[in-house]
Amino acid sequence: MAAAVAALCVWVPLIGGSDPSSRGPATAAGRPTRLHPTASPSAAAPGPTVLSIGSGTLDGIGWSAQVSVDEKDVCQHLTIGGAQVDAPAGFWTDCVPTREDQPDGAAGVHIAKGSDLRLLTAFGSDSVAGVVVTFTDGTTRQGVAVRLPRTATEATVVPIAPGQRISAVDVYDTRGARVGRLLGYA
Repeated sequence: MAAAVAALCVWVPLIGGSDPSSRGPATAAGRPTRLHPTASPSAAAPGPTVLSIGSGTLDGIGWSAQVSVDEKDVCQHLTIGGAQVDAPAGFWTDCVPTREDQPDGAAGVHIAKGSDLRLLTAFGSDSVAGVVVTFTDGTTRQGVAVRLPRTATEATVVPIAPGQRISAVDVYDTRGARVGRLLGYA
């Protein structure tokens, strides 16, 4: 079954939305201000540091997201409903080179075959506090940023329930100001 898991990932820029009027202090409820939980690494330097950027259950479907950070790469390990996303690629997938500003501000929506639940993962600079996903029915779900060790990068994950359609993904900095807006998700 694990070999049958497939992933769909759509990458778009995370920082620098095209709506300059959207910049400024966040005042509405539901927008993050300073959201930096303490990550619990499971391994110490110089080897890879593995940490959870989120996990839970949504609509009865379990999910989890881990990141592995070493001197060369930042990689993801995502599971939805017990199935690994992109299992044919190996345990650690969607690896990008580690640089001071890497990953380069990206968001992706991931699906595992056999489940309608999706995970939105987002990576941005260390000034990103989190993202708020607004769905077409007006409900929102917030992802809290977790600092990736030995990088200037924050990682966030937000689960998307079966049948939910994304209207917008808003990115907030540590002061609560919206610094980006992503559109065009399904």
